[in-house]
Amino acid sequence: MRLHCVIEGINKMINYEKLIIIFLFIIFVSCKESSVSSESKVKIYQVPGCQHEIINILNKSIIDSCFNYTFFDKLEIDFCVKGNCCPDANRFLIRSNIFKDTITISVTDTAANLCKCICNYIIHGEFESLPFDSYFVKCIQKESNDSKILYSQKVFRAH
Repeated sequence: MRLHCVIEGINKMINYEKLIIIFLFIIFVSCKESSVSSESKVKIYQVPGCQHEIINILNKSIIDSCFNYTFFDKLEIDFCVKGNCCPDANRFLIRSNIFKDTITISVTDTAANLCKCICNYIIHGEFESLPFDSYFVKCIQKESNDSKILYSQKVFRAH
């Protein structure tokens, strides 16, 4: 009789351990890795106005595309997006996502096309408290059901 009680107690304990293991597994699997560090601060906006000519400040030449960055304590990015000239303010819906060492910035033109001209617009982004020393940055322009990669660049923190 005693042996039967001991065996029954062991079986209950084994079942209890199985339940704990299953419970811990469910909790572990259901944890989702955050795409943005809770400490990262992000600010992205369209620089006001149409940029008819984008000038490379270093060598004073006119360029037809741009992607510039500085990365010390914070990462600052400037890149160009083409859009209709009118209106030239608040044209774009801008979203960003940080996942591990990849920063994706998507730009969608939401304003009316009121003029028969195209302008370059500058999108400026600031990312603070980034944990890694290098990131892969993708800038994407979304149109209706299509996406176009404007820039795809690896950026490095200066030491």
